[in-house]
Amino acid sequence: MHKFGKKENNQREDRRIRRTKNLLKQAMIELILEKEYEDISVQSIIDRADVGRTSFYAHFRSKEDLLLQNLDDIENIFKPEDDKEHDQNINDFSLMIFRHIEENWKLARLLLGNPKMPVVRNHVQAILLKYYKNQLQIAFDKKKTTIEIEGAAVVFSAALLSLILWWLSMKKPVSHDIMHELFLKHIRNI
Repeated sequence: MHKFGKKENNQREDRRIRRTKNLLKQAMIELILEKEYEDISVQSIIDRADVGRTSFYAHFRSKEDLLLQNLDDIENIFKPEDDKEHDQNINDFSLMIFRHIEENWKLARLLLGNPKMPVVRNHVQAILLKYYKNQLQIAFDKKKTTIEIEGAAVVFSAALLSLILWWLSMKKPVSHDIMHELFLKHIRNI
């Protein structure tokens, strides 16, 4: 009986931790939409989230760590649920990315489109590289060398990120569908 009660407390704690992290992540996003990232302090984040400083530092090392963990959450959106879905996922991956960016246009321009935020670009590059490397390893399952797979992953991820950055810089951006088709058209030629 005691073990059951303890497990129940741990589950409740997990919910509280998730809730606290979500409040902090949401506060960070709201503040980024309101002012420059450099002007956001940990204090303003915890004030917005109505969370204590100790709670913040129990989960995040800094505001940059909080920002990067927000990006890691986005990575989970695009993970294939099943290896059998590989073909659809690798072909539609850029569509999902472009759609997500279009839906979060202002935030994407403020973070990813901001040349003062190389940490965001580098982190997104790492996410894209990891995705393509994993998907290409599944696709080629020992039919290609590691260097061929990693090289292709670098090309795909760099091309996608470059296209995204160009798109974010447009004064009058085109739709996510057009960007996806443009990406596929050029990638197929590589």
